[in-house]
Amino acid sequence: MLERMVPPLEHMLRNSVVHGIESPERRAALGKPEVGRISISLERDGAEIVIVVADDGAGINVKLIREKAVALGLIDAHARLTDEEAVQLILEPGFSTAGHVTQAAGRGVGVPRHSQRSNKLQQDRS
Repeated sequence: MLERMVPPLEHMLRNSVVHGIESPERRAALGKPEVGRISISLERDGAEIVIVVADDGAGINVKLIREKAVALGLIDAHARLTDEEAVQLILEPGFSTAGHVTQAAGRGVGVPRHSQRSNKLQQDRS
Protein backbone atom coordinates (compact mmCIF):
# COMPACT_ATOMS: atom_id res chain seq x y z
CA MET A 1 0.00 0.00 0.00
CA LEU A 2 2.85 2.39 0.80
CA GLU A 3 4.23 2.05 -2.74
CA ARG A 4 0.87 3.16 -4.14
CA MET A 5 0.86 6.22 -1.86
CA VAL A 6 4.14 7.60 -3.21
CA PRO A 7 2.89 8.98 -6.60
CA PRO A 8 -0.02 11.00 -5.12
CA LEU A 9 2.22 12.30 -2.33
CA GLU A 10 4.91 13.24 -4.84
CA HIS A 11 2.30 15.04 -6.95
CA MET A 12 0.99 17.03 -3.96
CA LEU A 13 4.54 18.08 -3.11
CA ARG A 14 5.19 19.09 -6.73
CA ASN A 15 1.97 21.13 -6.77
CA SER A 16 3.08 22.95 -3.63
CA VAL A 17 6.37 23.85 -5.28
CA VAL A 18 5.00 24.69 -8.74
CA HIS A 19 1.63 26.26 -7.90
CA GLY A 20 1.87 27.31 -4.27
CA ILE A 21 5.26 28.65 -3.28
CA GLU A 22 5.92 32.10 -4.71
CA SER A 23 9.26 33.25 -6.11
CA PRO A 24 11.77 34.55 -3.53
CA GLU A 25 11.21 38.09 -4.84
CA ARG A 26 7.42 37.85 -4.53
CA ARG A 27 7.69 36.32 -1.06
CA ALA A 28 10.01 39.13 0.08
CA ALA A 29 7.56 41.72 -1.27
CA LEU A 30 4.80 40.02 0.76
CA GLY A 31 6.92 40.09 3.91
CA LYS A 32 7.45 36.33 3.89
CA PRO A 33 10.78 34.51 4.24
CA GLU A 34 12.38 34.09 0.81
CA VAL A 35 12.34 30.30 1.17
CA GLY A 36 8.95 28.63 1.20
CA ARG A 37 7.90 25.98 3.67
CA ILE A 38 6.08 22.72 2.94
CA SER A 39 4.87 20.48 5.75
CA ILE A 40 3.53 16.94 5.80
CA SER A 41 1.49 15.74 8.73
CA LEU A 42 -0.73 12.81 9.58
CA GLU A 43 -4.14 13.21 11.16
CA ARG A 44 -6.69 10.74 12.33
CA ASP A 45 -10.28 11.01 11.11
CA GLY A 46 -12.19 8.23 12.80
CA ALA A 47 -10.67 5.00 11.49
CA GLU A 48 -8.90 6.81 8.64
CA ILE A 49 -5.40 8.25 8.55
CA VAL A 50 -5.26 11.49 6.55
CA ILE A 51 -2.02 12.78 5.03
CA VAL A 52 -2.00 16.59 4.99
CA VAL A 53 0.40 18.46 2.71
CA ALA A 54 0.45 22.20 3.37
CA ASP A 55 2.61 25.08 2.23
CA ASP A 56 2.98 28.72 3.17
CA GLY A 57 2.48 29.83 -0.42
CA ALA A 58 -0.26 31.73 -2.17
CA GLY A 59 -2.92 29.06 -1.74
CA ILE A 60 -5.41 27.87 -4.30
CA ASN A 61 -6.54 30.65 -6.62
CA VAL A 62 -10.29 30.05 -6.55
CA LYS A 63 -10.98 33.00 -8.85
CA LEU A 64 -8.66 31.52 -11.50
CA ILE A 65 -10.30 28.10 -11.09
CA ARG A 66 -13.72 29.65 -11.74
CA GLU A 67 -12.45 31.56 -14.79
CA LYS A 68 -10.82 28.45 -16.25
CA ALA A 69 -13.94 26.35 -15.56
CA VAL A 70 -16.09 28.89 -17.45
CA ALA A 71 -13.60 28.96 -20.34
CA LEU A 72 -13.68 25.14 -20.52
CA GLY A 73 -17.49 25.08 -20.40
CA LEU A 74 -17.55 23.20 -17.09
CA ILE A 75 -19.73 25.84 -15.43
CA ASP A 76 -21.89 28.73 -16.53
CA ALA A 77 -20.37 32.20 -16.09
CA HIS A 78 -23.17 33.05 -13.65
CA ALA A 79 -22.96 29.83 -11.64
CA ARG A 80 -22.90 30.40 -7.89
CA LEU A 81 -20.42 27.95 -6.43
CA THR A 82 -18.97 28.01 -2.96
CA ASP A 83 -15.18 28.16 -2.82
CA GLU A 84 -15.18 24.50 -1.77
CA GLU A 85 -17.31 23.52 -4.77
CA ALA A 86 -15.06 25.52 -7.09
CA VAL A 87 -11.93 23.82 -5.76
CA GLN A 88 -13.50 20.44 -6.56
CA LEU A 89 -13.28 21.41 -10.24
CA ILE A 90 -9.53 20.71 -10.18
CA LEU A 91 -10.50 17.03 -10.04
CA GLU A 92 -11.88 17.24 -13.59
CA PRO A 93 -9.65 15.48 -16.16
CA GLY A 94 -7.72 18.00 -18.26
CA PHE A 95 -8.27 20.84 -15.81
CA SER A 96 -5.24 23.00 -15.11
CA THR A 97 -4.69 26.60 -14.08
CA ALA A 98 -1.04 26.53 -15.16
CA GLY A 99 -0.21 29.28 -17.64
CA HIS A 100 1.75 26.86 -19.79
CA VAL A 101 2.65 23.18 -19.83
CA THR A 102 5.99 22.19 -18.33
CA GLN A 103 7.49 18.89 -17.30
CA ALA A 104 6.33 19.64 -13.74
CA ALA A 105 2.79 20.96 -14.33
CA GLY A 106 0.06 22.07 -16.64
CA ARG A 107 -1.25 18.91 -18.26
CA GLY A 108 -4.31 18.61 -16.02
CA VAL A 109 -3.91 14.88 -15.46
CA GLY A 110 -2.18 14.65 -12.08
CA VAL A 111 -4.86 15.70 -9.60
CA PRO A 112 -7.69 13.65 -11.17
CA ARG A 113 -5.46 10.59 -11.58
CA HIS A 114 -4.17 10.72 -8.03
CA SER A 115 -7.62 11.41 -6.63
CA GLN A 116 -8.80 8.20 -8.31
CA ARG A 117 -5.78 6.33 -6.89
CA SER A 118 -6.51 7.64 -3.39
CA ASN A 119 -10.11 6.51 -3.70
CA LYS A 120 -8.90 3.09 -4.86
CA LEU A 121 -6.57 2.86 -1.84
CA GLN A 122 -9.54 3.54 0.42
CA GLN A 123 -11.61 0.87 -1.33
CA ASP A 124 -8.77 -1.67 -1.15
CA ARG A 125 -8.48 -1.09 2.58
CA SER A 126 -12.19 -1.74 3.16
